[in-house]
This record gives sequence, C-alpha cells and structure tokens, in this order.
Amino acid sequence: MAKDWRAEGSVQRHGRAREESPPARPPPPPPSQPPPPPVPSKVLPLRFAGRAGDYFGIWIVNLLLTILTLGIWSAWAKVRRKRYFLGTTTIDGDAFDYLADGWTILKGRLIVAAATATYVASQSINPYLQGGLLLLYLVSYPWIVNSSLRFNARMTVWRNVRFDFAGSYWGALFVFLIMPIIGIVSFGILLPVASRLGANYLARHSRFGAAPFHASPRLAPFYLAILQAVAILVAALFVIMLLIGIALTLAGATPEDPIELLDSVDATYLTVMPLVLLAGFMLATNFYRARVRNIVVRTLTLDEHHRFDSVLSGLRYAWIVLSNGIVSIASLGLLHPWAAVRAWRYQADCLSVMPAAALDAFVGRQKDSGAALGSEFVDLQGLEIGL
Repeated sequence: MAKDWRAEGSVQRHGRAREESPPARPPPPPPSQPPPPPVPSKVLPLRFAGRAGDYFGIWIVNLLLTILTLGIWSAWAKVRRKRYFLGTTTIDGDAFDYLADGWTILKGRLIVAAATATYVASQSINPYLQGGLLLLYLVSYPWIVNSSLRFNARMTVWRNVRFDFAGSYWGALFVFLIMPIIGIVSFGILLPVASRLGANYLARHSRFGAAPFHASPRLAPFYLAILQAVAILVAALFVIMLLIGIALTLAGATPEDPIELLDSVDATYLTVMPLVLLAGFMLATNFYRARVRNIVVRTLTLDEHHRFDSVLSGLRYAWIVLSNGIVSIASLGLLHPWAAVRAWRYQADCLSVMPAAALDAFVGRQKDSGAALGSEFVDLQGLEIGL
C-alpha cells in the first residue's frame, strides 16, 4: 500500500509539473505582404438621356433672347445649356449639376469685353501701349486659365460633392504658354510632350471633394497618335493633288505649260481644294484629341483606387465633329442642337468609371471633407473665362 501511495504521489507531482510548465511559443508570423490593389467592383458607364428635340427648345429661346438683349443673355444661355447637358448625364443613376448663375458669368464676360476693347483701342492711340497690354495679357494668361478651370470645376457637382481645381501660376505658365510655343517652333516634334504635360497638369491638380485625381500616361502613345494624325493630313493633301491632276487633265494642260497652270485650273477646284485641306486638318486635329483623351483617361485614377476608361474611336469622333460642322452650316444653324446632342452622347457613351468599391461610402467621406469649399466661394471673384 505504501508503494502504491508513493507511486500515486509521484504521478500527481509529475502531473502538476506538466500542468504548470509554460506553453510553447507560437511560431513567428510570416513576413507581412503589401495588400493587393483593390479590384474594381463593376463598370459604371456614363448615361446620357438628352434628346435633340428637348435641347432645341432651350437653344432657340437662348438664341432669341441673346439677340434681343444684344448678347447679355448669353451668360444665362450658357448656364441653361450646361445644366441641360450635365443634368441629363448620369453615373450610377445620379446626374451631375451646374451651380453657376448668369450674373456671375456676365460679370466675368464684361471684364473680358472691356479688356478686349481697351486692347483694340490702344492700336490707334500708341503702338507701345498696345505692346504693353499684350505683354500684360501674356503675363496674366496662366492666372486666367487657372481661374477658368477652378470656376468650372467648382460649379460642377455630383451627389452634392463639388469638383475642384488648384493649379499653380508657374505650372500653368509652363504647360499652357511655354510648351505650346516650343511645340510649334520644333515643327510639331515636341507637341506630344506638350500634350502629355498639359494632361498631367490638369489631372494632378483636379479633385472630387478632397480626393485627388492622378494620371501617369506614357509618352510613346502620344507620338503614335500624332503620327496617325499626320497620316490623315497627308491623305488630305493627296486628295488635293488628285483634284489638281483631274482639273489639269480636263483643262488640257500639259507639264510644258507652267505659266498657265493656275489659269487652266477651274475656279471650282480652286474653291474645293482649300475646303478639302481644312477638312483634313479638322479630321487630324480631332483624331489626335480623341486619342489623347483615351491615353490620359485610361491612366486616370481618383483617390488612387477608382479608375476610368475611354474608348473613343479617333476616326469616328473626328467624323462626328466634321459632319456636325457641315450640317450646322448647311442648315443655317437650325441643326446645331442635333449636332451638339450627337457629339455629347458619343463622348458620354465612350466613358466609364471603374470604382474599387461601392461609391456610397466614398462619396459620403467627400461630402464631409469637401464642405469647406462653400466658404471659398467668395474668392472666385466671379471671373469665368471660356477658353
């Protein structure tokens, strides 16, 4: 019995020792990995519900009132036009809005009209005065650009959150004045660089509420786009040369008649050729604009996560702009509302938003952080410049 008691006591002591021993340490966690980038939850295309018939009523009233008021109503006409197009454009079921009023825009236009009249009058007063005013305009141009971009951004609202723009004077001076001049002087070689810098400037100084936009397009696609635009212009020149050849053949001219070359070309062809060149230039320019928009928008982000997409066809967009101009001129402006709705619808249909998550929480945060924008409203000074 004693042996059994001692054995039992030994078992109890060893059992308590095992129970009182500290637990083994868990293995160290694996090294932390950066979280993967958010995956877009879904694609939200822009929807445009405007109709040419509805806009025609707005346009014709704006036109008549602008004529009757000697142009004063044009400020309110712009407000009505922008409210119609933005108010019929929706994302995720909610439309945009435009908050500007006609008085504010009219004040800005009167300032511009007075500055323009002063510059024109200075030509007959003193050429040095005119040169000084031109220099003053060039110096103030970056401020004018930033003021216009800031005004139009802050007047645009979606889900009660304002857009905003906060560009710098020196940035605008370099991007919108110096670089375009360099691009032209370089015979277009540096125009893609100017386009890329301008797109980056616009994107990186824009905000939705307090959330910043950002764009990082590569330079190579810009050069490819301008080469394609140049090819369109070359095609227009080829058509002109073909028309000249047809005209000379019909007139019976020969290469030995260089002096009578222009006399042999019919006046109709001399009228058609500049129009063909103008059409080719418009096609090339708008083709390049569409391609640049696609390049920039596809790299655009909002708050580092929400992305965008643009699928504009350069040729189709260029044709829409060209044919809209032809139709508007041929109809003496009566088909302008149809042309405007047609162009806006195509651009809206080709643009979409790819949010990283549901937009409700994101927009709610922007409402809270963007409420202070209303207090800065008086600093706009009512200056709105149409660039």
